[in-house]
Amino acid sequence: SEAIFELVTKAGHVAVDLADDGRMNTVFAKSLAGGRGHVSRSVVRTVQREKGALIIRDVEAELPTSSQDTKALAGIIGVPLWDGETIRGVIQVGGARGVFLDGDLDLVTAVANMATLAIENARLVQRLRLAEEKLRGEVKYLKGREEKRRFSDIIGESSAMG
Repeated sequence: SEAIFELVTKAGHVAVDLADDGRMNTVFAKSLAGGRGHVSRSVVRTVQREKGALIIRDVEAELPTSSQDTKALAGIIGVPLWDGETIRGVIQVGGARGVFLDGDLDLVTAVANMATLAIENARLVQRLRLAEEKLRGEVKYLKGREEKRRFSDIIGESSAMG
């Protein structure tokens, strides 16, 4: 979020929604003024439906059924977080000062692309840790089993040689 606030000088709110069991949940929301940032469900749904980024320059005209908090924003940018062909999340930026330009959309899209890579890397690290933990358990089990087997067969009986 700090990167967006630094790069997009008109940004006043940043929110990130991620898909969890097919449903988008807000995992981060911050306001430059302090406190929780505002999230517009309409923007999240539109990004998902249109499968692309959007820039809203006139909130009242383009989102007439939005909440008063949404209508108070000067503009909104919504950018998907892609995982292959699937949208796994949405970054939403609410404008506090002035109208967003196409360059602002490009900057948020660049941040979204980096965020997508970071999210995917975190998921891969988590999967790797789980696989490592499982493997350690299997190795421990097999070592214990081998120890029991190796020493139980050392002394045995045989017929006399002769």
